[in-house]
Amino acid sequence: TVPPAELRLGEIMIVKPGERIATDGTIATGRTALDVSAITGESVPVEAGPGDEVFAGSINGTGVLEITVTADAQDNSLAKIVRIVEAEQSRKGEAQRLADKVAKPLVPAILVIAAVIAAVGSLLGEPRVWIERALVVLVAASPCALAIAVPVTVFAAVGAASKLGVLVKGGAALEALGRVRGIALDKTGTLTRNRPTVIDIATTAGATRDEVLAVAAALEARSEHPLAKAILAAVDDHTPAEDVEAVTSAGLTGYLDGRAVRLGRPGWIEPGPLAADVERMQQAGATAVLIERDGVVIGAIAVRDELRPEAAEVVAGLRRDGYHVAMLTGDNERTARAVAADVGIEEVHADLRPEDKARIIGELRTT
Repeated sequence: TVPPAELRLGEIMIVKPGERIATDGTIATGRTALDVSAITGESVPVEAGPGDEVFAGSINGTGVLEITVTADAQDNSLAKIVRIVEAEQSRKGEAQRLADKVAKPLVPAILVIAAVIAAVGSLLGEPRVWIERALVVLVAASPCALAIAVPVTVFAAVGAASKLGVLVKGGAALEALGRVRGIALDKTGTLTRNRPTVIDIATTAGATRDEVLAVAAALEARSEHPLAKAILAAVDDHTPAEDVEAVTSAGLTGYLDGRAVRLGRPGWIEPGPLAADVERMQQAGATAVLIERDGVVIGAIAVRDELRPEAAEVVAGLRRDGYHVAMLTGDNERTARAVAADVGIEEVHADLRPEDKARIIGELRTT
């Protein structure tokens, strides 16, 4: 076990199932499904194998990986996210910067003037009277009111917005709202519910939808995979399969009522007569899993993070009011395009990391 700060470029990390990847790298050996939600925000794990780039903060699934280090702890994906957040949080609005700029020389100037009034007045007249007058000048001309006016306004506006469920980062963002003509939306958790659900089931070989779901639920009964949760939520009751084994980056095998069953991705299980259905599911932006019983494919299940019911209406309202709407997401291009088409967004940027999103937003500001 080595602290991330001691990792050097070109070294090999061994990452066991369930462990978090310490820094960016490239997979040398091994296959797995990575939970990259900490980096991209996407709830569905991403399949990864030799040659694929992986990022700090991702959680390894079921496979053992050997990863060649390509970035040290100070320059990996998580470190870049921290720097982006710090830079954004340090930004102030124009009005706040102006107030700070004026207050900086004004404070010592007022203090000097008050001191001169008290000193000179005390020499020429009654000290107590002139000290009181100096204090009056100090209070009346105090820059505190100027310096505090903008922050108080910002806090009041942010507080009012929070009561409506709107989170505003700070003064700079608040001032910018008045000039916004374009809006970039994230996909997962913003346009979608961030809760994968079963949206379609295709059957073959005489199997029913309930049979397909029952076999899938039996295999996924003890899995914590997001797709497993979606499948289990679609059935009322299930009987766990026996001798269930996970095949890295492929699926699950086991026995149900004495019959061999499998569940997995297309490619590991050949879709056969369901090839067209699987293609249709994938074109709709869903993740398709195939179910097999006694060596025969009996069905395919499509799982997708569904849209919020109000998403299309909100996007339509923004476009009607003259706003340019774009979608930025860490999800794959096919899924992103399918979701964007459903809500009426034409400009789509997919397969993005946080620093990519920050860069594109910067580009959108100049257009």
